[in-house]
Amino acid sequence: MNGKGEASSNGRLTPDRSSIPTPEMLLEAFQSLGTIVAVASSFGVSRRTVNRWTRKFGLEPELRPQLRVKRLLSSLLADAVLRTRIAQWIVDEASISVAYNSRTNSTSLLVVGAMNDISAMESIAHILSVKLCAGTKPQEGRLPMHILRVQGMKAYCLLGLIMEELTGLKALEGEAALAFFPPVGFMKGKLTTDVYMVGVWRQFARQSIDVWNAKRRNKLSPQQLDDLVEAWMRNRTTRAKRGTGQPGRLDAPASITSALP
Repeated sequence: MNGKGEASSNGRLTPDRSSIPTPEMLLEAFQSLGTIVAVASSFGVSRRTVNRWTRKFGLEPELRPQLRVKRLLSSLLADAVLRTRIAQWIVDEASISVAYNSRTNSTSLLVVGAMNDISAMESIAHILSVKLCAGTKPQEGRLPMHILRVQGMKAYCLLGLIMEELTGLKALEGEAALAFFPPVGFMKGKLTTDVYMVGVWRQFARQSIDVWNAKRRNKLSPQQLDDLVEAWMRNRTTRAKRGTGQPGRLDAPASITSALP
């Protein structure tokens, strides 16, 4: 016998009635910990016991598995210098994209980048506590690429933590991704980035072209500016739809596919 209950015949602790938490305590635990496993661990019981408690009290607590991932990333990126470094890598070298898995028919949020500078990539991978992937064999005259992928729930939490450090188009894309995807970082079905990025891309293209045209001595007409925007939009949308037609694997976005001949 100890503070949590009695030892059963199989050696596991069986909580006595006095150790059963109140409904308020259970809900608070789910609110702060997010998952059944984490709640069970905090009370020193099994998942089955936690499920029994929630049924007993008629509770349907919201599960938020992203909390564990967010806590991990928050600790990894506690230093503002590191957050800025990761944000700069995303702005300069990475893509905010999606990955489709045909086996589960689901699309997940993806932050992915490829470089041939192994030292730089290893530094970013170390900060984010992820592993690098090797790109395909390069063509003659090119160096192999090292790929870093942050996917699903981790990608969602990462963008949320560094939004203030992102700038330009990547800041707009990050906001759109966080607004479109749920916190778990994936959705059922096959989607491409143009599904939720079209408005962001058009806004960026219009702002960029208008500023450029304002600095020109010979200004383009409104129709010519519209044509430039639409041409860029067609190219961007086409790129977004590439690399998602090969069943049976997790597809890479066009920007990475094209970088890996």
